[in-house]
Amino acid sequence: MKLSSMEVVLTATGRRTTPFPPVRVSTTRQASSTLRAVDRWLISNAVAEACARGDDYNERQFQCGMAKPTQADKDSAELYLFEPPTWATR
Repeated sequence: MKLSSMEVVLTATGRRTTPFPPVRVSTTRQASSTLRAVDRWLISNAVAEACARGDDYNERQFQCGMAKPTQADKDSAELYLFEPPTWATR
């Protein structure tokens, strides 16, 4: 999924995300800062989604990855936010 600066999208369950962070890539420092902001945005929205679903297990998993998320943390957060739950596809 490709998002623009300040874009708000719906999660798979219909919840609105916070605005996507501004994308700045003029310098290496700005690009690095943007990537960190995007990671924080993704994980914090996954935490909020898990909280809204009452999913304590995944909420804790995402909170543990807040400081320095791994690629697996980011992939899991993206799937959690934007892929429909398996029970919803039956």
